[in-house]
Amino acid sequence: MTTQFEVCTPYVVARSHPGAARLDPADIPALLARIDPVRPDGTPLKIMLRPKAESDNLTVASLFPGMDAAVATARSRDTIPIGATDQDNADLGGKISGSPIGTTSMQMTTEKRTLKLVAIGGVTAGRPHVPWCGRHDFCRDAAARGGSRRSPSE
Repeated sequence: MTTQFEVCTPYVVARSHPGAARLDPADIPALLARIDPVRPDGTPLKIMLRPKAESDNLTVASLFPGMDAAVATARSRDTIPIGATDQDNADLGGKISGSPIGTTSMQMTTEKRTLKLVAIGGVTAGRPHVPWCGRHDFCRDAAARGGSRRSPSE
């Protein structure tokens, strides 16, 4: 397979809970590691994870210091749901009230998801492509792949 195009898309936190939300990047690992995470108003947060082999784990570990340990702590609890695919993750985030998910702005846009974006460090993602990414600290590379291409000499 060959890469057809590559883009950078903001990595975002989204949720089904209505109303404005903001997280400080330093607070994200602590929330994940807590046994009983709550929002500032005291409403419980229901943490969700991705499978161990999912590339999002590497993304969040690189974006948020302390996430490796926080994810390991969260994985020790067998009550946390796991979104096997990007779509499962977004579906769970929409169905389980109070459950923030990690996703990308591109997925939210292309799949027309109605989840609400959470501001990270006061920045809320807007457009899912390269120019916007330059103004966002939390970006993730994404690529679309297709069938093999033959060289002009073949």
